[in-house]
Amino acid sequence: MYAYTDMLMYTLPSPRYNYYENSDYTVIQDNVLGKVNEVIGALGFYPVASQTALLASMKITQNGVLLLGLIFSVLIILFVGISTLLIYSLLLATVEKKTFTNGVLRLVGLRKIGFIVTIIFQSTIFVIPSLVVGTAGSIPALYYLYEYLFTENMGF
Repeated sequence: MYAYTDMLMYTLPSPRYNYYENSDYTVIQDNVLGKVNEVIGALGFYPVASQTALLASMKITQNGVLLLGLIFSVLIILFVGISTLLIYSLLLATVEKKTFTNGVLRLVGLRKIGFIVTIIFQSTIFVIPSLVVGTAGSIPALYYLYEYLFTENMGF
C-alpha cells in the first residue's frame, strides 16, 4: 500500500449532517467510526491508520455542548413556569374583577360547580388561542429554518 499512496481521504456519504446531528458525542463517534471502519475493512490487510480531525475537535467541545443543552432545558422549564404563573394571575385578576358579578350569579342560584366550570372555561379561552397561534407560527418558521440550515452547503 505504501508503494501506491501516502494518504487517502474519505468523506462520509451525503447528507453528511445526518452523522453529526445527534447531541450525544458517543453516538456521533459510533456513527462516524463505524463508517471509517467499513472503509478500512474494504482496503484489506494493509496497515492503515485513520485520523478523524472533526471528531477530535468535537471531543474538545462536547462538554460545552452539554452545558448549552442544559441551559436551554432550564430556560424552557423557566418559561413554562412563567407562562403558568401568567395564566394563573390572569385568572385571579378576572375572578377578583368580577366579584360583584359572581356574587349576583351566586345569588341567582349558580352553585359552586357552575362557578368552577366558568373558571375552567375562561382558562380554556385563554390557552387555546395561544396554542393555535404558537403552533401555526412555529411550524413554518421551523420548516424554513431547517430548509436553510440543512442543505448541501449547510447554510453558507
